[in-house]
Amino acid sequence: MKKYDYWDFRKDKVFKGFYVNRIMGLSRFKNDLYVLKTTTGKTLSIWGYRDIRNGLIKLKMPYPVRIEFKGIKKLEGNKRAFNFKINVGKGLQKLNKKGKTGKKRPTGARARH
Repeated sequence: MKKYDYWDFRKDKVFKGFYVNRIMGLSRFKNDLYVLKTTTGKTLSIWGYRDIRNGLIKLKMPYPVRIEFKGIKKLEGNKRAFNFKINVGKGLQKLNKKGKTGKKRPTGARARH
């Protein structure tokens, strides 16, 4: 398997670019790894946290996305959840060199991909 740099979402809170691949069933927990490409052409990866998985799983690749890390929520039993906001849509297809985007479309049950 090819190795990718990991997107450090705690340092760079917003990713703008393209969702390009999903590598399924990695690690002993059978997690998915999502591969992203920046507007400058750098390839990064991120594990399939709940919000990432739910926001990207039905998209055709490559697909323009904007992902923002919203923080960590503490759960029962010393567990935690990483929260992300994912925007997809036609406005993001026109990403320019500065990474600015057009209109955003919400993700979730009502969003059509």
